[in-house]
Amino acid sequence: QLPQSPSGAQDHTPFGKSAHDGSEEALQNNDGGLVFARGEHWKVMQWFTLSTLWDYGMGKRTIEDKITEECSVLTKTMETYAGKPFDITRILTAAVSNIIVPILLGKRYEYEDTTFVRLLKIIQENVQLAGSPAVLLYNLFPNLGFLLGALKKIMKNQKKKLHDFVQTTFIEYLQDLDENDQRGFIESFLVWQRQENMKMAHGGYFHNKNLIGIVDDL
Repeated sequence: QLPQSPSGAQDHTPFGKSAHDGSEEALQNNDGGLVFARGEHWKVMQWFTLSTLWDYGMGKRTIEDKITEECSVLTKTMETYAGKPFDITRILTAAVSNIIVPILLGKRYEYEDTTFVRLLKIIQENVQLAGSPAVLLYNLFPNLGFLLGALKKIMKNQKKKLHDFVQTTFIEYLQDLDENDQRGFIESFLVWQRQENMKMAHGGYFHNKNLIGIVDDL
């Protein structure tokens, strides 16, 4: 059965986002995602996202166990440097990301895995751009956006890199999707998508743009 909207849900911008976040709103995909969704779209996607994250351990003791295990891996990795200088930011970022990434993608990555390194690089570049003085100014004064044409183009290109990564990932997952063995958030979404497509010709919520947008938001 497809998810029904929770009764009494309010139509608002969730997760503490301001009503107008200039850089995000300018770059967001109006056809997908959760943060800027409205009405029934937001209700269904919020319900699915929270319930699925809960199923995969968020807010439960299991996520604490995963954090403990990752801390152990991080400690052993640091010990391999035997007191020599190294870039701690990189492995700390990898360790933290290995908490949420397995929930989304269904598996944990080694710190040196090329796919994982590429994903972390894309995320780091997006975060750095989002925290730049020019973008912060744009968020405060959106009307000045016409002065940031080049920067907005760079941000859109960076966002496209992440979207392309997610799309490539779920296309790979579709090839061997097993409804009885869902390994992560993306596979669960694809299962709901398949069920929805069997019941509805159009107008559904579980489309690819929503999947890309939600993973981007998370």
